[in-house]
Amino acid sequence: MASMLTIMCGLILEHSMSTQLHAYKRLALPGGNALLRADDAEEARWLVEHTHPGDRFFEVALMRFYIPLKLRHPVSIDTLLPLEATRPEWVKEAVGDLVQKNVKCLFWSPRMTLRHVQDSRISTSDHLEPLRIYMRENYCLVRLFKIWR
Repeated sequence: MASMLTIMCGLILEHSMSTQLHAYKRLALPGGNALLRADDAEEARWLVEHTHPGDRFFEVALMRFYIPLKLRHPVSIDTLLPLEATRPEWVKEAVGDLVQKNVKCLFWSPRMTLRHVQDSRISTSDHLEPLRIYMRENYCLVRLFKIWR
């Protein structure tokens, strides 16, 4: 009876692990191996192919790729979001940092869809228009999941 219970628990554990890990992909990155969700893995794979450790790279709304890809964060602000919490002076400062440091690649998060970049009808709590203008004038879309270069 004990051995049957042990086998049954093992099978349950194995099934749970394979089910949970199936949605993730293992990827070798400059910062080490990573287990990423499928959409993050696609983005990380593309970035590995188009950036080098030490490159300046700005992920506008998140900070997922700096450490695993060994990229440098070029602005003094961690994240910029289309919300009231992001102050207009922070956006202006971030754009100034991007200009000064000649950043080649920007990542516009899926949370901030392409509509946010191209739509001029922006809510009053969204202060990202100077960043959008700078991006439209200095970058072009090179990948559908919002990589700007």
